[in-house]
Amino acid sequence: MNPALGREALLQWWQDTSAKSLLGSYRNNTTARGTSGLIKNFEPNDAQARDLAVTKSGLHVIVYLGDSRWIQADPAEGKVHTSSNTGDSIWFHMPVEILHCILLD
Repeated sequence: MNPALGREALLQWWQDTSAKSLLGSYRNNTTARGTSGLIKNFEPNDAQARDLAVTKSGLHVIVYLGDSRWIQADPAEGKVHTSSNTGDSIWFHMPVEILHCILLD
């Protein structure tokens, strides 16, 4: 494990980085890509690998893996899901803002 990444993850946890705070460029860690809408309607070039899709409600974050694949956590199930943007996730049908996360560079 990368020690610097581990420290940064602990700092983010300690600072309580929420989906809602990411929308506001929390601690200057995110910048808007200028893309928004419903994930289910996105074209492959609408996001870049490691971009974050944050719901406009500020309730959920989904990470773009590239090749039309997304990853997200489901705390209710205690699982992590990967799927394409044509999947049946309720979050793919909600308005999102695409953000570039500087920490994932």
